[in-house]
Amino acid sequence: MTEREGNVQVVRRYLRTFVTRDLAELRAVVGEDRVVVSMAQTYRRGDTGWPASTARCTAR
Repeated sequence: MTEREGNVQVVRRYLRTFVTRDLAELRAVVGEDRVVVSMAQTYRRGDTGWPASTARCTAR
């Protein structure tokens, strides 16, 4: 696995914790890897009309 692929996996795990609210997984991700938000969240209206957020993260 390349470093980039590993980073993608870490970011996906990190972002998934916001959906699942799995605090044990969040602790594991933060404990194993350093996750850095490299861009502030922006908000837009999704297809449903409800606000949806977009963020870009990188793992280091």
